[in-house]
Amino acid sequence: MAQPESLIPVACEAVLVVEGKDEEFFFDALLQVEGIRNVHVAQIGGKDRLPGNLRTLRNERHFRSVRSLGVVRDADADPTGTFSSVRDALQRAGLPAPSRPAELVAGPPRVGVFIVPSGSQSGALEDLCLAAVEDDRAYPCVEKYFECLEQASVECPRERSRARMQVFLASREKVDRRLGVAAQAGYIPFASPVFDEVKRFLRALAE
Repeated sequence: MAQPESLIPVACEAVLVVEGKDEEFFFDALLQVEGIRNVHVAQIGGKDRLPGNLRTLRNERHFRSVRSLGVVRDADADPTGTFSSVRDALQRAGLPAPSRPAELVAGPPRVGVFIVPSGSQSGALEDLCLAAVEDDRAYPCVEKYFECLEQASVECPRERSRARMQVFLASREKVDRRLGVAAQAGYIPFASPVFDEVKRFLRALAE
């Protein structure tokens, strides 16, 4: 389990809890692009650690200064079940729990949960980013790559969205298969409207 200092290293008013290092890099980049400076991104080292680390966070000495807390989780195959799981973890940690995704419930602290790619769609952060790059000239080549694999009877990865994102990132000038690093390098078009909902959530968290 992560130590309290790794979650809130300094006193801050808004904290965004994400699954891992890749998500930390991604949301740090998005916050920077949006000019949101007062949100600290805390990665918990995997979704299975969320319940325990929320309790750790609640007891952390800097937590008294936190006015807003956001939690971001991939929907995976079950967006409704994922949201219910996060609500349960929040309640067990003695924290307010919103009744639906992307809303902030009154606190203290105010708490919100964002399920990626949305509160009603299955998938993950890679799916959101793939939607943002569909108009890129390289995207048709990504689709053709997987069509070629199927025609050659090559078994494709189970995590198809992650695999597609890695193939797309291989088309960039500097190849790096990590989504968070790619976001910080400017390879993810944050101006795309597919990010509007998560941007609204982040701005509300920062208020």
